[in-house]
Amino acid sequence: MRLSSIMLRKRISLRTSVAAPGRRRAVTSPAKPASAIPIWAVVRRRSASCISEAPWLERPAVAWQPPRRPPGPRRRYAARRRVATAPATPAHAGCGRDAMSALPSRLDWLRRATSGARSPFTEAHRVRAAGVDGCRSGWICLSRAGGGPVEVRCVATAAGLFAVAPRPDVFAIDIPIGLTETGARRCDEEARALLGPRRTSVFPAPIRAVLEARDLAEGRAISRKVQGKSISSQLWSIVPKIREVDALLRADPSARRCVREVHPEVSFAAWNGKPMQHPKKSAAGRAERRALVDGYFGGDAFDAVRRQLRVRDVAHDDVLDAFAALWTAERILRGEARTVPAEPPVDAVGQRMEIVF
Repeated sequence: MRLSSIMLRKRISLRTSVAAPGRRRAVTSPAKPASAIPIWAVVRRRSASCISEAPWLERPAVAWQPPRRPPGPRRRYAARRRVATAPATPAHAGCGRDAMSALPSRLDWLRRATSGARSPFTEAHRVRAAGVDGCRSGWICLSRAGGGPVEVRCVATAAGLFAVAPRPDVFAIDIPIGLTETGARRCDEEARALLGPRRTSVFPAPIRAVLEARDLAEGRAISRKVQGKSISSQLWSIVPKIREVDALLRADPSARRCVREVHPEVSFAAWNGKPMQHPKKSAAGRAERRALVDGYFGGDAFDAVRRQLRVRDVAHDDVLDAFAALWTAERILRGEARTVPAEPPVDAVGQRMEIVF
């Protein structure tokens, strides 16, 4: 009994000497005045006491995760572009009637942004047609894709026609391509038969041996020797361009697959439904051909192209001929074009002897 009472008195004394949980014992250190306690200690003490008294405020244990990487330059630049191209929104257009009035414009902007109409990838892969004609400064090339605006280029050499991106899928060019070893080409004879009164605009192409001549006298001598007749000075004037295109197509098989020969007067006749009435160099001839061009390509298509070219470099009839070639190139893409002859033969180097319209 005496031992148990002694143990009971010791347990009571220990309870009275121990401070309450979360507080310091009064016997270990004397209390400091309020002015001596820094404010950060008071805040820390109060926050710790609040958390201990309210366990639902304590943060749950979360597994450690590595810090997120900052966005790369592509994402940063894309964000800048989106911010720069997004339409400005007024401060009061967040709700109510103002927000409803601004909704159509926002939807239009979103539709344009997601349609891909301005995407370089989409533009580069649209089907494109090109019409080409020779001119004083080299070659004039008119091209367009999907019924869009007509693009104009004037290059000095035939190689410059293909040094462009995106490259057209079809080139309709006003120049003889396939050449005979002797005699006239069948496509020239059938084209003259189609034109009737305008048959003189189709003059015979030279034979292939004439391309090796250095001047008109040598070309005439070669022609008389091979086929027994000479060539005109008008024909000799286009021999350098024939030689240029022939060398390009023989060196580049991919170009051979997309280049087709046309004759503007044959194309205009098919376009008009009958041969044109007046020569193309006369005022009446330019007017009737321009009516076809503006009716198909747009009200001021001819003037829009003409303003981009100097007359001393490209004549009026060269622009009209390039439009006729472009019209034919688009018919080729749609599968509507015809050829003379119906089954074109190939020459000694494998190039088609045809006229497409």
